[in-house]
Amino acid sequence: MIYKVLMDGRSLYESDGNVAILEPKLEQEVNTAGSFDFTVPRNHAFYDDITLLTPEIEVYESDELIFFGRPTEIEMDIDLQLMIHCEGALAYFNDSVIAPFEFNEIERTELLEYFVNQHNANVPENRRFQIGNVTMPLKYVYRKVEKYTKTLDCLNEYLLDSEGGYLMVRKENGIRYIDWFDSIPYRNTQPVRFALNLMTLSQKVNADFVTSVIPIGANELTIASVNGGRVYLDSDEYISQYGRITGIAEFSDVENPETLMSLGEYYLETQDYGRPSINVTAAELHYINDEYTPFRIGEKVQVSSTPHSLEAVLPIVKLTINLDKADKEIEIGTLDRRSLTELVNDGSGTMVSGTTFLYDETPTAGSNKAVTSAGIFAALGPLRF
Repeated sequence: MIYKVLMDGRSLYESDGNVAILEPKLEQEVNTAGSFDFTVPRNHAFYDDITLLTPEIEVYESDELIFFGRPTEIEMDIDLQLMIHCEGALAYFNDSVIAPFEFNEIERTELLEYFVNQHNANVPENRRFQIGNVTMPLKYVYRKVEKYTKTLDCLNEYLLDSEGGYLMVRKENGIRYIDWFDSIPYRNTQPVRFALNLMTLSQKVNADFVTSVIPIGANELTIASVNGGRVYLDSDEYISQYGRITGIAEFSDVENPETLMSLGEYYLETQDYGRPSINVTAAELHYINDEYTPFRIGEKVQVSSTPHSLEAVLPIVKLTINLDKADKEIEIGTLDRRSLTELVNDGSGTMVSGTTFLYDETPTAGSNKAVTSAGIFAALGPLRF
């Protein structure tokens, strides 16, 4: 058996058996809930048992749980077939809201715990989570929300977008966990290699960055009082390379100049500064040679391409599986950052920045040293096509 699909423990589908659903397709992406779509024929034993939201749908590859979620859309066609759309379990956080709050200083992992506890207090047992593995370094942040906000939006805006990292959900022994990693800890032994299974490779750079920023807080607050009379912050290294490109970062609820300066410094640190990012797609080799472990969303893989001077370890950021065909497509590389206008302000007074997934590590003699993409391309030279 390669794949099976369970609904509250009952078999909806077995890829090597007589239990059938049609066109089962799983789509996953890092830091999103993901989705699972399938069609149920009229003669299926559980045709009348599939309802919105209530049952939990699980997808297994061999004996490993690779997706769990719930039906959020059911459509019937002219042949009375049911087309089911399921959202992944991260979307359970859409079922609760966070009341307005203000934390002048809170450790960011405690903020995750606060959001999860508020969520758990307002949803049934089968949609609750426990805090799992958290590897984000210690850091205190200011956070303020002035209106009732979906918990999932809070997780995205006040954790992922501003602090970075990877939010992942998993289920073990019936318990749902949410993990927050600063760097993906999972490693796959299957390589992605030119002339083996590398299918496409692309590189992108852009000029969506500033080298100098003027942070603006509440009531036109500036950082002049804590920055030697200057209202701006500079990135000297990149000013020398690109010249002065000035932007404004608005944090409309920040009333403390030290906090405003800290946010401005972080804003400069998280600019792309013309660093290249790459995307790779590759073919799954596990079904050809079971010595290779199957690709999983959020795992790091070794990517090698001599013609492109590329040797790096990159995360799988997107994965699509057609279960009935054992057809798997993956995308390896980086996630798009938010545009400059989105980086400036999210309307809540909290800085928003995208998360960069650029070359977490690259092999060196005797070690796997964490470096930035700029470091890799300085050593290898830019990709050229």
